[in-house]
Parts: sequence; C-alpha cells; structure tokens
Amino acid sequence: MRPTLSETNNRVTLRILWPGYEPWVLRNAIDVGGQQNARTLVHIANQVANRVREFYDNQRAVVGTEPDWNLSNIPFEDLYLVELRNVARGSWQPVICRRV
Repeated sequence: MRPTLSETNNRVTLRILWPGYEPWVLRNAIDVGGQQNARTLVHIANQVANRVREFYDNQRAVVGTEPDWNLSNIPFEDLYLVELRNVARGSWQPVICRRV
C-alpha cells in the first residue's frame, strides 16, 4: 500500500507560518489524487518542497519582523522539510528546519 496524504480529499491546503511573516495559505496546493491514483509520499514531499520554494521566492523581498528569520538572510538550500503536520481536515503544515 502506498502512503497518501489524504484519503478523503483530492486536493489539500498548505499553510506556512514563518516567524515574522503573515501566514501563507495556498488552497489546492497539492494534488494528492484519489484512492485510485494515490500519490507516493515522495511525490507529495516534492510538491510540498515546490510550494515552499514558491513561498520563499514570493516572500524573500519582504522584511519580516523577526530579524533572525528574515528570508533574505537564509539560503533556500539551508532549509529541510522534516515533517508534514495535519492541522485540520485537508489542511497540512510543513515543518521546516534550517541548517546552521
């Protein structure tokens, strides 16, 4: 059996709560397919990484209120996806760590 992100929704909302920035919510961010076309965890993680990159690129020019967390000071290559946290039905939050 292949692991799936959601067994009840074909599309999910992705939430990124980055310190010092407004919450970033992207609806229908990840196509997880139906049970007939379930995606692998690797496929889902790749889609999440692409959306995190989109957040990073869109918000990098914004100066956040937390100087240590300003995206302009953090290379994207230093970010690692370590977990996908289910925060509500059909809504997931990536847990990202930074290499120091």
